[in-house]
Amino acid sequence: MSEIGSHPCLMGFHELQRPLDYEHFEDLYIIQPLMETDLCRVIHSKEPLSDDQVQYFLYQLLCGIQYLHSADVLHRDLKPSNILVNSDCRLKIIDFGLARHATDRDLAEGLSEYVVTRWYRAPELLLANSYTKAIDLWSIGCIFAELLGRKILFPGTSYVDQLKVIVDVVGTPETFSFCDNPVARRYAGRQFLIQSQKVAKLDWTLVFPDANPDGLDLLDRLLQFDPEKRITAQQALEHPYVSQWRDPQLERPCPADVAEKLTKVDYTQVSDDPQTLKQLLYQEVMKAQQPQAASHESTIAE
Repeated sequence: MSEIGSHPCLMGFHELQRPLDYEHFEDLYIIQPLMETDLCRVIHSKEPLSDDQVQYFLYQLLCGIQYLHSADVLHRDLKPSNILVNSDCRLKIIDFGLARHATDRDLAEGLSEYVVTRWYRAPELLLANSYTKAIDLWSIGCIFAELLGRKILFPGTSYVDQLKVIVDVVGTPETFSFCDNPVARRYAGRQFLIQSQKVAKLDWTLVFPDANPDGLDLLDRLLQFDPEKRITAQQALEHPYVSQWRDPQLERPCPADVAEKLTKVDYTQVSDDPQTLKQLLYQEVMKAQQPQAASHESTIAE
């Protein structure tokens, strides 16, 4: 939270209660903004959502993720319960426990295996050893679809079933060339590329008949099976569906100095010795800057 800087659509903190000294450092108190609920509860409530509200939720989500991606940080666990919201429709993305800075080498070699609750997991996470920022955009597409339909789009019951459920909606891809796991590639080819088993993509206008056509176009670009064909966060922000909400303050990239600091952080190499962890945490707490309140002037239309 301290390294990524302050962005209105990311959960930061108002204040850290610093310990008096290292010897008495046993607890850490972080004071954060109070939010009223989360997007999961909103989606599954009976409260109607207007197209403007859906647009604004999606726009803020894209702004927050674009800020992270500009620093080469992947969130890796986007889902409605990790998005807090207020009654004015402002939101904050939370839970950076799985977030990772990703260099080109990291993306080539693959990061840790567990990422994203299954229903929001991109196809490449089911089939490949490596992945890119595109996994966050797939998750955003799943959340967007859930806002439109008020139910989970890909409710797979297992690892294998999740892939089948995805194909049943977005159709059989032309190729699985993006899959760098030979075993998974052979399995997918046998399961889905046989002519008699190929599945056509569903017509989004039939899935969401009352949805804004621009919204369905953006949804389709977010839910591309092949990650190389999937829209980026920056490209999504330039889409007509969210054009009325555009705000340079929200779309600003992560400052270069903060992004540079993140390239030097490698907590995967840290010992799990309790005293070592305590020392590292104490150092981070003591050097953390108390954040300035971020301005966020955009408001939802009445």
